[in-house]
Amino acid sequence: MKQLFQFEFKKYFKKKTTWIAVLTSIFFISSLYFLNYSVAEDIQRGNLSFAKNSINISQQVLKELELQKIEAEKNDDIEKITDYKLAIQDSQQSISKRNKWIANYAQGNWQDIYEANINHLQFMFKSSKGTNTFNYAIEKQYISLFTARATLEELLLLKKNKAEPFIQNTIYTPFLFTIYDQFTGSALEYWEKDTMRYGTTGSLFLYQIIQYYYIPVLILLGCFIFGNNISSEMNNKKRGLHFYYTLPIKRKSLFITKYFSGFLSTLVFVLLMLLIPLLCSYFTKGIGNFDYPVLVYEGSEPNPFGSEYNSLNPIKDQFHFITLKNYFGQVLLLTAVLTFFLYSFYYISSLLLKSLSITTSFVGIIAFIGMKSFSSPYNPFTYVNIHSVLTGETATLVFNPSINLSTGVMLTFALGCTLLFTGYKLFIKTYH
Repeated sequence: MKQLFQFEFKKYFKKKTTWIAVLTSIFFISSLYFLNYSVAEDIQRGNLSFAKNSINISQQVLKELELQKIEAEKNDDIEKITDYKLAIQDSQQSISKRNKWIANYAQGNWQDIYEANINHLQFMFKSSKGTNTFNYAIEKQYISLFTARATLEELLLLKKNKAEPFIQNTIYTPFLFTIYDQFTGSALEYWEKDTMRYGTTGSLFLYQIIQYYYIPVLILLGCFIFGNNISSEMNNKKRGLHFYYTLPIKRKSLFITKYFSGFLSTLVFVLLMLLIPLLCSYFTKGIGNFDYPVLVYEGSEPNPFGSEYNSLNPIKDQFHFITLKNYFGQVLLLTAVLTFFLYSFYYISSLLLKSLSITTSFVGIIAFIGMKSFSSPYNPFTYVNIHSVLTGETATLVFNPSINLSTGVMLTFALGCTLLFTGYKLFIKTYH
């Protein structure tokens, strides 16, 4: 058995197509990291430029106020003199704060910036006290109290953990994007642009791309590279599987060797691609702080009168934060069992369809439809959206707390085992 495994692994890594696929993947994700880093730097420069321009405008306003104050003094208008003095004082304080922000932002002194943002948010909460809205709106559309509460808690944890933040396209409060806001039209476009986040450290970039189905794509790519070792050897051009039939090898041992050599290669490939952003970050800002806070939704209680009456409550709904290292640990666990399930599904599909491109397209389409059609604790494709499951987003949106890590691990592992056994039976029946 050991020699069979060694032989299979050697076959994989002697193939030029394997190396081309792996190296192309490494090049792509490395390029994506450096492109993202470049965009983040451009946004930082843009924020600094915008802040400096706002100071220039404020200084012009200050000059106008000083001239008007002089004019009022000539006319002995005591009331206007007092008003202009207060306006000048406010303008000077505003310029001083903005200059301090520019210095801190340029030097990466995030602690002072966090402190200023925290104080500003706490002041806004006080001004919103007694109302059901938060005193911040875009085109007369208010952000939810949930978003404001989560943003404040995130800033407090960032300050406490001394973590570097994501870069956002704003010089004001860096609000956290949540599922509780209901913006429409141009306000939605502005909000999405304002809350779009770019990670400059390796850990933040990895966290960023995991939210965009990075891992499921890697798994399918790994299946494409390593998951056709039986079907491809039984095509019309090269019946390589017949070589094994001339040897005293049991069909069971052959299947186990073929299956697990491909599965382990796929899993190693996925883990390698997860490490690439961390390795690339050594050429920029480093890996970063693994104590970065990750928002986890706790959801709303289902309405006792029926699911059609379910609604999110931005005032009462709770949340908590976990550290990035805790989040990554959960990601790795769910990734391992999801790889097992999807690889098993891919493997049995390849035995039936016997075409690499058709199998990959079929599995990809089924996974996408299964993920988008309905969210349920018993739909294995629900767990393809790893980030939404681990942060409680999916469970919150469908009012079903059973959609969680433990359910996902048990379900995908059980189905993976079932597909593995079915694949073995199919192999024994088909390839004899």
